[in-house]
Amino acid sequence: MEPGSGSQQTDTLHNARIGLFSKILYPYHPLFGKDCESFGSAGGKRDMVYVRLADRSTRGVPAWMFDPVVCSGVKVADEPLIECAALIELSVMLAQHAENARTEGHGPTRNEPCNEASSET
Repeated sequence: MEPGSGSQQTDTLHNARIGLFSKILYPYHPLFGKDCESFGSAGGKRDMVYVRLADRSTRGVPAWMFDPVVCSGVKVADEPLIECAALIELSVMLAQHAENARTEGHGPTRNEPCNEASSET
């Protein structure tokens, strides 16, 4: 797409071809194994497929959850594959990154309103 054409090109992370009815293949999704009527999609970094449920409500489902190759790699294990200490270390690193982004002006500050209830009375 040419610069200045009035549209922004998006980065689509997934290229699954979704038909009118598609089966959710991710085994931990509440609709796993059910055929869902898909009526639209959005590319970009979110890459969502929009489905209509039996009660006629709609939901966005990540496109990768329809991909047989990706979902075939999801396995139930008898033992955890990632150590708890590694997850804690990752959590600390992400919290530090978020704090650095805030202090460098790249994220919300503590004074900005948020969706969480305030603990102040």
